[in-house]
Amino acid sequence: MTIAPRQTPIITDSNIDEVEAGIAVWDDSADYVFGNEVQLNAPTHRKYKCIKDNTNQNPLNNSEYWLNMEATLYYKAFDELASSKCINDSQIYYKFTTSDIDLLMFEGVKAQTVRIKITNNENSEIMLDETSDLIKRDVYDWFDWQYVQAEKISSFFKKLPMAFNTSMEIWLDSSNDVEIGHMVFGRSRNYGMTLAEPSPVTSRRSLTSKERDEWGNIITRRKARFKRMTINILIDSSAIDLIENRLEEIVDTPCIFVGDESEGGYRSLLIYGELRDHDMPIGSTKTQYQLDVEGYI
Repeated sequence: MTIAPRQTPIITDSNIDEVEAGIAVWDDSADYVFGNEVQLNAPTHRKYKCIKDNTNQNPLNNSEYWLNMEATLYYKAFDELASSKCINDSQIYYKFTTSDIDLLMFEGVKAQTVRIKITNNENSEIMLDETSDLIKRDVYDWFDWQYVQAEKISSFFKKLPMAFNTSMEIWLDSSNDVEIGHMVFGRSRNYGMTLAEPSPVTSRRSLTSKERDEWGNIITRRKARFKRMTINILIDSSAIDLIENRLEEIVDTPCIFVGDESEGGYRSLLIYGELRDHDMPIGSTKTQYQLDVEGYI
């Protein structure tokens, strides 16, 4: 079982415009009325909707006048909403600074290939420069080419070369539109051996609402879905305090949770979310504990 807290990206270059087209940039000299939408770039890169007429009211941390809606297109690849995606024609490119990271994961990705380049900023050494397919298609005849759906390959990369001060560049390419919901990276920590019994449980939960219209009919609206994972881990009892302290550090912290580290393992046991709960019945030499993880919507 590996856990990697997500690092906040410091973006230095991208082919996604920092100012999203069609949304006004907040202006401290403007008068805003109910329903106006604006974007605030640095420091939040988010969009806001006016819920109360105002003058000179900054949207940042001002819930009385502004509703925080979502990240701008520039930052959607790094927010915590899986339902919002960064979409661009044929390619999405980002360059950002990193430090001591060895795990990278894409969620909600739609692309044909990904190129990952890691450069040591101290000496300009290229530590990694690889291009991988994100889809696979076994074609034997015209029928396969026309009708057989391409199989998605895992968009999870581990054991990346580590250094203190690096730059990471990501190219997602396709002949059509490219989409990415999450681009998450961090430094992994091994928490113990994942047990096959009790078996891990992975699930998807729906957030739905039910409303009754004026005629008495019930209308159901599905709002969002998120992943959950329950996993049992075996550790040495001597490491209980260490594990407890580590878990305390990551409460309410976005993390990559890897419940199956075997080569070509189950993608369903990769989850980007936060620790919901854990139980740890203490044994004399070995201790089994259970993690409940809840993904982001």
